[in-house]
Amino acid sequence: MALHQDISDKLRKAICLGRLVPGEKLPPEPDLASQLGVSRKTLRVALADLEESGIILRRKRGGTSIAPDASAKLRVKFRFGYACRLTGATLPVTIGFHDKSPVSRLGSRLLGKGAEIRMIDGGTPEVPAGLDGVILGNPMHYLPLQKTLAEKRIPHVGFELHPGFPGCCTVSADDRAAARQCVRDLAERGFRRIAFIGGRLGDPAVPTGIRRRTEGFLAECAALDLPIQEQAVFNLEQQDESSELLYELPKRIAGCDAVVCALGQSILELERLRLICGARLIPALEVRGVDLHPFDHPELWAQLERYRGFCKPHEALAETAEKLLLCFLAEPDFVPEEVKLPYEENICDNRR
Repeated sequence: MALHQDISDKLRKAICLGRLVPGEKLPPEPDLASQLGVSRKTLRVALADLEESGIILRRKRGGTSIAPDASAKLRVKFRFGYACRLTGATLPVTIGFHDKSPVSRLGSRLLGKGAEIRMIDGGTPEVPAGLDGVILGNPMHYLPLQKTLAEKRIPHVGFELHPGFPGCCTVSADDRAAARQCVRDLAERGFRRIAFIGGRLGDPAVPTGIRRRTEGFLAECAALDLPIQEQAVFNLEQQDESSELLYELPKRIAGCDAVVCALGQSILELERLRLICGARLIPALEVRGVDLHPFDHPELWAQLERYRGFCKPHEALAETAEKLLLCFLAEPDFVPEEVKLPYEENICDNRR
């Protein structure tokens, strides 16, 4: 893209984002050229393009201002990068979003508004030129890139985990609070010996979703002075082993009267084992689910609706992420932060 076209594009986007509003006067050419880091000659070519499109009005002795109907005449395409692990791929690669995860929902929202989204290599700290912002599914997977984005204040948004250093913009659901509420709800109904079925904990240095839910469960048990039976807390290092882990269930939940499941699919696995093994080996426990709408298993959502617990607010996460990303683009003084949203409660009563 020629330099004058780049300047014209930046001014169009500034109007689209509300940084420049209809009727507002632009600074004198020498000042505006200095702000944009270009020569006055390049700036004049860019302004001529905007004037021809009816975006600005230029008057002798009256200066240059944004046209009253500029917003209706804008043709703006925002360009975002989506951080991925790319090996041997030819960049740039156009991407589509098809699952129900918050990052896919965000991508679909932006594509629906005419944005262009391309895969970028998340394994490098370099940010390709020509991007207005970057989307990270999980910033912890792309720390070198995340650090560059934070240090250079490049507009971005990530999901699930905040890396823990300043300048990062992330949005996530509050796993710990949802797990704690599951325990609290069971305790209020008189259940005191509660098991926990988690999953893959992952790297001890990374606060994964399962780790956060486990911490929430243990913290609330301690706060309510509930007995914590170590053998009744199910976690593992490989998620594929979840079925094998549950085979140990009968001996490990002996004496328990309720269970909190970190993953919705574990509830159905528990019910399947109960049907296979019989109620004598696996008694009917009061169940609460922390995430009854796992984004990677939408086919299970209808089955899980009959259980009490919580659902991750996928659409609200995507909507919030979009707002944060656009605010980052629009507001020079935007302060990147970690935003946590509450889980949505599923109040279907599954008492037996």
